[in-house]
This record gives sequence, C-alpha cells and structure tokens, in this order.
Amino acid sequence: MSNAALDLDDILGLPPEDDTPTNAPEKSRIGSPGTSAMTPSQQSQCLEALALIIDKKFGGVKSRFAEALGLTPQGLAAWLRRKTIPASRVPQIVRLGEGLVQPEDLRPDLWM
Repeated sequence: MSNAALDLDDILGLPPEDDTPTNAPEKSRIGSPGTSAMTPSQQSQCLEALALIIDKKFGGVKSRFAEALGLTPQGLAAWLRRKTIPASRVPQIVRLGEGLVQPEDLRPDLWM
C-alpha cells in the first residue's frame, strides 16, 4: 500500500515525530470507545490508508474528508493525533475510499 509520492505529514498535517526516548509510559487506549491499542506499525498503516483516501478522493483536503464523514475538522484532527480511528467508522471510510483501502488497512488490530 505504500506510495512514495505520498508525504503523510503534509497530507495529514502531522508534526514531525520526536524520536527522543522517554521514560513516560505510553497511554493505553484499551477501554476507550471504538479504539484498541495498536502497534506503531499498525498506526502507520492506518495513517497511510487515511492519507491515500484524503489525497485521491478529496484532493488532499482534510476538511472535505471530515465533512464527508459528518465530522468536524477538529474531530478528524483528534483521530490523527491518536493515530487510530474508531472501529465503528471503518465501513464508512472504506465506502468513501471506493476500493482504495480495505478494513484491515484502517484497523489492522481488528481485521486480520
């Protein structure tokens, strides 16, 4: 699914990753509605899938994608910060992508 032409940070508007090690424990998402703990690799896969849809179907405009989902841009930004999407939104996003992504691309922790 990787596409070298896609610059995820630009499309998704994410800040550069800080590779500085930290002693702080990672926050668990277990128990949060519609989320589960995903590995960094799974999070990257999810973000790549979202970036592909935003780029190819919405001209790279995140606010248009958010509107199509019935979200505010701030709601979409929260998903991107968490690097995961609610499982309940996967079917809707797959439909919006019109074959560009599959459920396992968006939530590899749930669809294997």
